[in-house]
Amino acid sequence: MSTPARYNTQDRKRISEVLQDVTTGSSAPHITMRQIALKLEDRGFGFLLLFVALPNLIPGGIPLISTILGLPLLWISVQMLLGMARPRFPGWIANRRMGRSGMKKVITKLVPMMQKLEKLLHPRLTWACHRGGERAAGIVVALLAIILILPIPLGNMLPAFMIVVIALGLIEHDGVVLLFGVICGLAVVALYAGVVGKILWHIGEYAVNLMGMIV
Repeated sequence: MSTPARYNTQDRKRISEVLQDVTTGSSAPHITMRQIALKLEDRGFGFLLLFVALPNLIPGGIPLISTILGLPLLWISVQMLLGMARPRFPGWIANRRMGRSGMKKVITKLVPMMQKLEKLLHPRLTWACHRGGERAAGIVVALLAIILILPIPLGNMLPAFMIVVIALGLIEHDGVVLLFGVICGLAVVALYAGVVGKILWHIGEYAVNLMGMIV
């Protein structure tokens, strides 16, 4: 079986270089998801997941960034689950605008970290990064994206970090990193599900007690 084109490793720019390329080449004050997708057309789902998830890792960054970017992450993950060859966006996501200067600042802060991570990534256990592994990763990313969309105080860092790990595994065809991201991502989902479930339980108890007092 031939290797899909998006898994080819020859003549590829490093992750940090591609991220910097995304916000260059235009003086327009805003950048849209459509423009990002066009620049990363041959880079597959991994780069889009990485680019959209990374801003969530900047403490005190762009306000409400996790809610804004959670929807594109969810859309990307569904397409991965369906086994699509390349990402596509409906107009309401493709035309969503983000400040170019703000994104440049975020990327500038993150590039040194990405350059260090690049030294640790290389193709291995490549079977895990093919279609079946990509679909499994899509399920986990979808669950993590839902967590990002929810208004959970300080709840965006851990899910976003696991999406970044999964994205890095996909980009570099590193099955070890991808499997680590999928397994740990499921653990994060279970953790947040437990926390949210406990909160809802206490809210339910409070509502029942309140109703009892009224009656």
